[in-house]
Amino acid sequence: MLDDYKDWLTDGRYGANTAHKRFAGLKTLIATAKKHKEPVNDAYKDVDNPPKNENPTIVCSPKDLELIKQAADLPPFLENTRKWFLLGCNTGMRVRDLLEVK
Repeated sequence: MLDDYKDWLTDGRYGANTAHKRFAGLKTLIATAKKHKEPVNDAYKDVDNPPKNENPTIVCSPKDLELIKQAADLPPFLENTRKWFLLGCNTGMRVRDLLEVK
């Protein structure tokens, strides 16, 4: 049954990391149920999690940020994007979090 769920998660409907996280979450839930003496089939231990994609960490140097800050003749939508990006880099906040600041 877990193999069917794993196949369903990895059939293209979810990204590799999301499928991995959801499957690992289910296995954690089953292990917690077992820890609390609920009846559990131990076969869940034999099913491997779907593989994850290792995403590289991308870092902007202070020089890169200065080049972005000094960029000229940008269309209005990129000017706005630049401001949000630089604000996020200088505060350590994601745009989503910045949009919620009141």
